[in-house]
Amino acid sequence: MDLKEIIQKVKKEAEKYEDAPMVESLARELIEKYELHDAKEAHVKYLFYKADESSYLGKCSRATGKWSYLTGYDYVIEIWKPFWDSATDQARRAVVYHELLHIQKKVTKKGKVRWLIRKHDVEEFLEVVQEFGPWSTMMQELKRLINENIPSESRGD
Repeated sequence: MDLKEIIQKVKKEAEKYEDAPMVESLARELIEKYELHDAKEAHVKYLFYKADESSYLGKCSRATGKWSYLTGYDYVIEIWKPFWDSATDQARRAVVYHELLHIQKKVTKKGKVRWLIRKHDVEEFLEVVQEFGPWSTMMQELKRLINENIPSESRGD
């Protein structure tokens, strides 16, 4: 691949992204509402991912090394634009809140700030839940929270 082809490929990839001021505005609202101190302190770039297909609705990535140095950002939050355009306000809020919860600050013993990606509290395959039910304490807690927040007529109890 020659230099011209490489430049074309990079430009084509860059066209899949655009700034997402609506996401940023919603994120600021959620950060204040839920007192997300780490997210408030972090420097976050909000982007729309405009591809026709995506394996995610939203994604939070840490800007590391040279990218953090060059841009001044600690994280990038991408939201899949086709999802955003068709989603309800509740779904938009849930996805942005989810991505903000990945932002985690850790201060070392020497006082240096380190930014991390916070992992999910619960990760499981649907087939395991189908076969064994809420077998772990985290799954039991999730079931409790779901039952508290969904009216019984909606659960089919």
